Amino acid sequence: MMSDKGTIKEHFDGYAASWHGRLRSYPYHARREAVRKMLEGLQPAVAVDVGCGTGDYAPLFDPALTRYTGIDLSAKMIQHCRSLYPGYAFAVGDADKTGLPAEYADLVLSIAVLEYYEDPVPHMRELDRICKPGGQIIIAVPNGEDVSKIRENKMLELMTPVIGLKHRLWDSRNTESDSRHGREVLHIRYTEEEMAAVGKHFGMILAETSFVNFQPLPRILDQYLQVNERWSRQVISRGWSRRFRKSATILVCRFLKDAGGDGVARGGADGG
Repeated sequence: MMSDKGTIKEHFDGYAASWHGRLRSYPYHARREAVRKMLEGLQPAVAVDVGCGTGDYAPLFDPALTRYTGIDLSAKMIQHCRSLYPGYAFAVGDADKTGLPAEYADLVLSIAVLEYYEDPVPHMRELDRICKPGGQIIIAVPNGEDVSKIRENKMLELMTPVIGLKHRLWDSRNTESDSRHGREVLHIRYTEEEMAAVGKHFGMILAETSFVNFQPLPRILDQYLQVNERWSRQVISRGWSRRFRKSATILVCRFLKDAGGDGVARGGADGG
């Protein structure tokens, strides 16, 4: 199960024209940098970017070395991909039915896709199906240990009587919703342990994790105190270790797909 696909398509069609600009915002930049670092030293012959948005991860791959394909449910997103990155291949497709051959790719990206599935199995099954044995899969999800939204809600509760702000309380199911179009869009969060368990179910070994976009202060304080975002997040983030992961909003995981059926993945780089 996932958020209704018609709603998801409409959701991202509405963002297509502005999505590329989000790379200027630190959380999106930080997530992309985490993926870039995980790709260092890897030279996949074939890479698939499932849920590619406006294709902003395509330039992480050298077309002379890697045959890259970006897939997205939104045709409007794909139009922008082809305009922004004409040297790469893009196609409209479903994240749990890509239409690609089995064992097609050496590397598969799934950046901010799994969160839209109430049941992770259909998407994970497709990632497993299109990835070659011994290949690698990089998945980014909202961090399930992030407490920044709890802090945000508590701060808003305190400030609402004073400044008249309205806010929506965090869903008790550990999800967020986006009602931009009047219908629910899921944003389910995952902990590192939950991601390891989901991957293990499909023979994927969690090799490396990265926690990014630390948010030590509630966003409302950033706004009212006019704290520069790149100072409050980027500088502080660089100085904090993974032991502060409860203040990170994003979790990026690199998996190795079991190559031999004996629980040992082969052919991948070591996690850091």
